[in-house]
Amino acid sequence: MESQISISRTCDLSYEAIAELLKHDPSQALRAPAADAADNAAPAVVHLHTGWSRFDHDEPVRAQIGHYETVRTGHGRVNLSWEADHHKRLLPYVNGHLEVDQVSAAVSELRYVGHYRPPLGILGRLEDTAIGHRVVEDAIGQLLDETITHLRQHHASGTDQS
Repeated sequence: MESQISISRTCDLSYEAIAELLKHDPSQALRAPAADAADNAAPAVVHLHTGWSRFDHDEPVRAQIGHYETVRTGHGRVNLSWEADHHKRLLPYVNGHLEVDQVSAAVSELRYVGHYRPPLGILGRLEDTAIGHRVVEDAIGQLLDETITHLRQHHASGTDQS
């Protein structure tokens, strides 16, 4: 049984700036927390973090990152899924996409929308109901925060070079 997820963050960059960075190389933008970005042919290895004291964990995951596509004016997305690199049976498989929406001329919203499969069968579903979904939400929220930081840095460095 899969669980739905939708996490969003507001970003102080225009939709056009984010779309341009994601069109150019979405894997680079989403590898901000990457462990090994040297091998572009391999799936991205991203570290997901949780900040819960009882569940503090830093796990490398194998991410599959698609190409940026414009869905309509002011809205685009990149397919993004991942599974644990080492503990496939202990951590959830996540599948969805990163959406970018124009909020105003200088503000955008990044949102991860998708679903995940809790690990460990029935035991995992019970744990997901109790607290696991919050751990997944926290990890995706931190991934969005790190992606926004990375996008800001790339945008600033591109602006400085002009």
